[in-house]
Amino acid sequence: MLKSFIDFLISDEGQKIVAETSTRPVNTSIKNTSEFIKPFEEIKVALRRYSLLCRTQKRMARKMD
Repeated sequence: MLKSFIDFLISDEGQKIVAETSTRPVNTSIKNTSEFIKPFEEIKVALRRYSLLCRTQKRMARKMD
């Protein structure tokens, strides 16, 4: 029964239901329809942090060589 529930949650139908709540769907092909969640494209901080992470990772890799 638990497997059936997990299978439903990750199905397109289940992800569409999740998209209507305040949780992001894991399936990126399902558009988030909740008015309470900003689309990823509007979250600028994540992109800046990602570039910082990449720079830090490269710096640390050079130090380890």
